[in-house]
Amino acid sequence: MFSKPNGTVIAAVTAAAAVGVLCPLLLIRFLNAGADKKKEGSNYPHGKREKRVIRSVESIEHRPFTREDLAEHDGVKKNSIYVSLKLVVYEVAPQFYGPGQPYHLYAGREISRSLAKSDLTGKELDKDWVPGSSEEELQQLDQWIEKFKAKYPVVGWYVPDEKFYSV
Repeated sequence: MFSKPNGTVIAAVTAAAAVGVLCPLLLIRFLNAGADKKKEGSNYPHGKREKRVIRSVESIEHRPFTREDLAEHDGVKKNSIYVSLKLVVYEVAPQFYGPGQPYHLYAGREISRSLAKSDLTGKELDKDWVPGSSEEELQQLDQWIEKFKAKYPVVGWYVPDEKFYSV
């Protein structure tokens, strides 16, 4: 009824079986290699991504910061980057506030008035946010505070000096 398969048929069946086994294995290996590259950071434009140690929020020691103390935490003088918002000091993200980043001018500063007035020039930094601010600006500041509370850990509080109140 069935004839004996010739060599061509056996070779074709063997090749199909090999392809059926090897293709999924090669695909898995390819996908895992891509995941390893992402872990190494090789897909980042400036080489390997710097690994940062994430510490638990509970280990943060809250403390007071004067204008001078806060200025030390600008991502240049010290690696940590802090900003004060309505006298509460937050540790912020280096990808936004680090050197060369869009909000670096805020790093190590009291930024409430600048955020309330949407000031990116730096002229409103380290000043009391209430005098000369409209109700709308103060509401905008409160919205910023909600964002900061949700995103960044609190590390302390800002101790204003006389210059802070001389708006």
